[in-house]
Amino acid sequence: MNNERGSTWNRWDFHVHTPYSLLNNEYGFDPYATHMDPSDPFDEYVRTLFTKAIEAGVAAIGVTDYFSIDGYKR
Repeated sequence: MNNERGSTWNRWDFHVHTPYSLLNNEYGFDPYATHMDPSDPFDEYVRTLFTKAIEAGVAAIGVTDYFSIDGYKR
């Protein structure tokens, strides 16, 4: 990497929970029950998360779900 300006600063959020987080699901739906539904609310969650991150200039997101990596994998 060649960066003539020196350091480059970005906004990152390393503490984002998905609806798959077992102790912090405040999203109003069970992702395990709706994952086969064509109107899956998880898709809307992801669209909203990415839209807000882009608007805020966030360059990276870290998923920190409790006791599950299903939200990250999905």
